[in-house]
Amino acid sequence: MQAKILASIAEKGLMSRVASAAEWEFFACMAKRECPYGSVAEVDERTRQLIAETTARFAIGHVLGLCAPFLYESMQAALAAENAQRAKTKEAGGVVYGPLHFDETGYFAFVSGGVVPKIHHALASLRADGAYPQLMEALIKPL
Repeated sequence: MQAKILASIAEKGLMSRVASAAEWEFFACMAKRECPYGSVAEVDERTRQLIAETTARFAIGHVLGLCAPFLYESMQAALAAENAQRAKTKEAGGVVYGPLHFDETGYFAFVSGGVVPKIHHALASLRADGAYPQLMEALIKPL
């Protein structure tokens, strides 16, 4: 269901934006790993899909107050801060859960993967509270 919603949002171009060259390269590398024998056109299309899905996922999370909209440059800064904090914790003899150092792909998976369960929980809470219609209005209004 989530994939259908994100695909619908992406197809309609409801939350489109321009990706930087560095961001395009980041998602293109992910697309190439997903379809290593794909044509240039297929990899480009998958790259566009990954960017659109990520934009939509984080835009919905932002509307729900769960996260900021996705910006590749912001992710890079957060990655550097996360790695610095993990190194500092290790040096101080503290416990570091997960990897001691993230690469971009691992950090993206860590951050992006955490958004979806939060969205599900928020939607379930809003539905239980009867606030679901207001949420739908809030999601559509900015578009």
